[in-house]
Amino acid sequence: SNAHIDSFYFLPHLSSITYLDLSGSSMADDSVANIACIGAKLRYLNLNNTKVSSAGVGILAGHVSNLETLLLSFTFVDDSALPYIGMMPSLKAINLSSTRIKGITSYSPFSLGF
Repeated sequence: SNAHIDSFYFLPHLSSITYLDLSGSSMADDSVANIACIGAKLRYLNLNNTKVSSAGVGILAGHVSNLETLLLSFTFVDDSALPYIGMMPSLKAINLSSTRIKGITSYSPFSLGF
């Protein structure tokens, strides 16, 4: 059966929720605003193995100020998400494994000015 929830329209109504696991779901950037509506009560968010990208992380930034755990492994997140993640002051744990984040993968001492 292909009966699955695509719109996630129900999420804004869960304003008291603190733990949300959407791993492996069809969650994508176009539905992330529904998570942002939950707002400051959200402490744990698992988006592993979803279609969320850096744009989706940008939508979350500024809305989930008390988020402590953010799991984004196997998503389309890249280096452009890092400034948005930096806007989440309460983060204590984050998983960015198997994403498109490169960071500093290799360097030459000469390129760093030594």
